[in-house]
Amino acid sequence: MRPNLLPVNFAKALLLAGAVLIGTPTVHAQWGEDMGLGFASGESLNVSVPTVRKRYSSDGQDWVTLVTGEKIMGKIISMDGGTLIISSKLLGTVSISWDQVVEIQSEKPIVTKLEDKQTYEGTVQLNDKVVQITAPDGQVKTVPKDEVVELGSAHKSELDNWSFSLGVGIDYETGNTEETEYSAFVDIKRETELTRFIIYYMGNYTITNNEVTQNDQLVTSAFDYFLSEKFFVRPAFLQYYRNPFQNIDFQGTIGAGVGYQFFRTSKLGLNVVAGPAYQATYYETVPTGASKSIHGIAAFVEANLHYQILSDLRLESYNQLFITNKNAGLVNGNFTTTLSYSMTNLLDLIWSLQWEYLAYPQVDSSGNTPKSTDITLTMGIGISY
Repeated sequence: MRPNLLPVNFAKALLLAGAVLIGTPTVHAQWGEDMGLGFASGESLNVSVPTVRKRYSSDGQDWVTLVTGEKIMGKIISMDGGTLIISSKLLGTVSISWDQVVEIQSEKPIVTKLEDKQTYEGTVQLNDKVVQITAPDGQVKTVPKDEVVELGSAHKSELDNWSFSLGVGIDYETGNTEETEYSAFVDIKRETELTRFIIYYMGNYTITNNEVTQNDQLVTSAFDYFLSEKFFVRPAFLQYYRNPFQNIDFQGTIGAGVGYQFFRTSKLGLNVVAGPAYQATYYETVPTGASKSIHGIAAFVEANLHYQILSDLRLESYNQLFITNKNAGLVNGNFTTTLSYSMTNLLDLIWSLQWEYLAYPQVDSSGNTPKSTDITLTMGIGISY
């Protein structure tokens, strides 16, 4: 005959209820703002509840949470050089230090690049120090936040590989002196993981009292191929230069070199390249009996820098130096530094300093020797993409 256990079980239930009422064991519970904290504890009873993370209503947008608790909804553009860029309908383009980001919820696939150069495509979930990448096929990759070096669009178009800057400056003076100064520069780049193509133009033109007093033009084109993250080769570059006031009617240069990329991020870029070149110079005028052109081998060194000082303030420097024989001037170079302030997403205010140098200028037909240095400081408006 089966014994009746109801009185015994009922007694146990009463004893347990009484223990709870008099405070033994004591149970504490805490709940996070994400709706799910994750634990309850007591003096003699420990209960663990898995954390449940809340997904914010996104309307197809990405979410970024900062250490301050502030949340930004928009579209993640990129993370490069320790700076996360997100485009918000309300705030515009926002740049945030990667160290200040504690949570990310992406709605569309992103390409994530790690320190070991491996890349993964998928939606990204960042929770404090851990990044979870969910691929389209459902596979999940979890990595520490510190190992993530880049985030970028999963579906880049060809246009995304190109960048473009144009600056124009005009200075007009009237009265005792009639003077009009024009200056312009164009900087076009196409960059991928392995290649970089550059076209650069700088020109200055000045008319004083109906007479041309400045007319210098520089055009450079180069192609770089990266053998690794830092080292690259420049199979070829071409350059055209004209400055009649240094007695140079035309100077053409072709060369090749090897380079080293110290930094290559959207915030900071610095590279140096050097190699041999062939340079041909044709002069405006020369003394009777002197050759009007000179050709020869040269060596060149080039250093380029860009630095995003602030989100709306950018410094760029392009410096090139050639060493050749004394008859060709021995040393000649072009050094340009530009400071750009972004007034809008498209328009920039630009200050530019250009220094052109030739150690031994060619004497002209009148016996005059041009000065070695030309310095031009301009201010203007630019367009960048």
